[in-house]
Amino acid sequence: MKAGIAVLGMVAFLAACGESHSPETTSAGVTQQGPGITVEAEEIQVSIPVEGTVMARNRAEITTRMMARVGELTADVGSRVRAGQVLLRLGTEDVALSRAKAEAAVMMAGAARDEAERHADRMDALLAQDVVPEVQRDQAHLQLTQAESQLAVATATLREVETAGSYATIRAPFDGEVVSRSIDQGDVASPGMQLLVVEEAGPREGRLAVPVAAAEGLEIGSTVRVMIAGGRSHEAPV
Repeated sequence: MKAGIAVLGMVAFLAACGESHSPETTSAGVTQQGPGITVEAEEIQVSIPVEGTVMARNRAEITTRMMARVGELTADVGSRVRAGQVLLRLGTEDVALSRAKAEAAVMMAGAARDEAERHADRMDALLAQDVVPEVQRDQAHLQLTQAESQLAVATATLREVETAGSYATIRAPFDGEVVSRSIDQGDVASPGMQLLVVEEAGPREGRLAVPVAAAEGLEIGSTVRVMIAGGRSHEAPV
């Protein structure tokens, strides 16, 4: 609005000057022109204050898929971390105990399967000699099938325990900095609970709520001045 008022004032001024310096006719009939006025176009820069948020390009909220106690916390707020670096470990004692039980179950199931296989082979040989009835041979093969199923279940349980063990060790997803910590050593973590927040190191991005009319004048590659907390300002590319 101020720019519009300034333009109208200039037009009025030019009109007034035109009236006061109108051509005059001398007694000899020669017209004399008054002094000319030069008008130059000038570009006006308009600043539009907008609010926004400056954030890291990558931001990870570290959670867990298991319920366990925090056994070791190796990173704190402000810690610089590298991709793959261990941030914390959960319930390592419980995981180790579960793994030992699962491995023992696999060994027992494997031994039972081997014994059932030997027994089935004996029944096959005895049946071929007409020493045992066919039904007894069939029962031996049924026991072998059951033993193989129990071994498969024990092996699957061991894989689940190993997968849970991988969840117990939480690592940094990328190079960055720990900006938030919501848990202490000894606390119990639950699935989906936020434990740490890691933000990627390097250039940051600003997300601004720019009005549509102003955004139409922005182009990729152009620069804008961004002022952050503390009064500091930076030139940032769009």
